[in-house]
Amino acid sequence: MSNKELIPENTRGKEVNLEESVSLPTTAAAADRFKLACERLLFPQGWRKLTGKLSAVFEVMGDGDQPVSRPVKEGDYIRINIPGPGPGVGDGYDWVQVSLLTSAGNDDQQELGMKLMPCDNPRSKENEPAHFFKPGASSSFVVRLKDKEVLSNYYGRNEVVNNETGHVTDNIRNTMIGAGALAGLSELQWSTLIKAFLDEEKD
Repeated sequence: MSNKELIPENTRGKEVNLEESVSLPTTAAAADRFKLACERLLFPQGWRKLTGKLSAVFEVMGDGDQPVSRPVKEGDYIRINIPGPGPGVGDGYDWVQVSLLTSAGNDDQQELGMKLMPCDNPRSKENEPAHFFKPGASSSFVVRLKDKEVLSNYYGRNEVVNNETGHVTDNIRNTMIGAGALAGLSELQWSTLIKAFLDEEKD
């Protein structure tokens, strides 16, 4: 797998690159923290608990029918409840799909990556993306272990507001939400999230 599959080239719109890291006293402690970060990454249902009550709610929907309580798999749909009005085409939710899950490692380092992309509402017959960004945008998360250091990254690519749908109210809503994202509001949430992936587990 090429790195461009997980982190595409930015050819239009906004590009976002965020990184957090933590250094541990031993390689064993770093390995334990990396394992915890991977578990958190693969469980979007718990992201709101990590980032606070004002953040979006993520639900893993499996094939799109009902919420599931397991870690995500490639191909799963994720339903996002962003504070404020949601898009009509998404039944009030933004939708993304897990388009790629990757893992790699050797004696020197290990990493786990996940890429999310806007998608149609799997519950709707309308062939329109249910997201405030246009198709082609992506959000990639990567957790890495390097010796005694654990790193957490977010890469946003090709972020263009989806305000040319067939629904006027969705166009207005997506413009408002997308403008905030392009102004950096979503970066605050992603920064908080990738930092929380690395936090020590609380009792």
